[in-house]
Amino acid sequence: MIMAQGCICRILDVGGGHDPLSDATFQPYNYANNNPIYFNDPTGMIGERSNNHIASTDVTRNPNGSYTVVGAYDDGDTNIYVVNNAKDKKRTGEVIGETMRPCDFCTTNDKTGTLGFDKNISGVTFNLNNLTVSGTAKGKSGRSAELEDMDASALLEWIKQYYMNTINGDMPGTPYGWLEVLKELSANGAILDVKASLGLSPYTAIGNGKNARGKPIITTLRAMGNMGFGANMKLAKPPIVGKNFWYNTVMGQVGKYNQSQNGGNGYNAGHPYYGEHSYSGSYIYFGYFRQFYKK
Repeated sequence: MIMAQGCICRILDVGGGHDPLSDATFQPYNYANNNPIYFNDPTGMIGERSNNHIASTDVTRNPNGSYTVVGAYDDGDTNIYVVNNAKDKKRTGEVIGETMRPCDFCTTNDKTGTLGFDKNISGVTFNLNNLTVSGTAKGKSGRSAELEDMDASALLEWIKQYYMNTINGDMPGTPYGWLEVLKELSANGAILDVKASLGLSPYTAIGNGKNARGKPIITTLRAMGNMGFGANMKLAKPPIVGKNFWYNTVMGQVGKYNQSQNGGNGYNAGHPYYGEHSYSGSYIYFGYFRQFYKK
């Protein structure tokens, strides 16, 4: 879940260097292994995995060469494994890629915050040669836009650009106004809630470059909506306000809505997820800070 009908606090009006590995192997983003939305570079010396806790995914290979997701586990392994069949799930030893974050193909229980796997995901099928999305994004307010062959990087840029185009058109005069636009565009079923607005499965696989072994990195539309929300929350930050202050202030208000929906049982309360379960919270954090939260 991303920001929906909950209140947004009134924000008070407060207050590129050279890549040291630019001559090394990877071009043009050496520091990020040519994949800047998945890797971060705290030192400028090596592309580090933007990951903390990790999970694995099981898929079966179909006769037409596509793959169907049949399992996801929070077991410390991001690899996507081929299994013999959906019933036995015996791994063949073949790894076709990796997920971007823990349990990208897991469902979540909004009341308890727990992760799992069920039949709503088990039918998700993808082809490694076509890890993009296309179609008409239709928001519940009547907004629409055509998307064509977008991978994760392109989709994130579209989400950010759509937000800024709307800001430039509406010309809100205060930080509060910017957040009101963000709430409108990101609410459940709104145009930037891409897991719903594109009319596809929330667990539609979308590619985000390749890992160091040349295998695809895969995430989902569900993750991309939350990542886009975090990225746009950062775009809304006034220049004189500190990055951490802005994140904590806005997410604190998002969390009030989340807790009202899950019975206020307190899971993931406070920094950094403020009541979001770890699936969506981790991607909001990533969209804002460009790295996953590390304890």
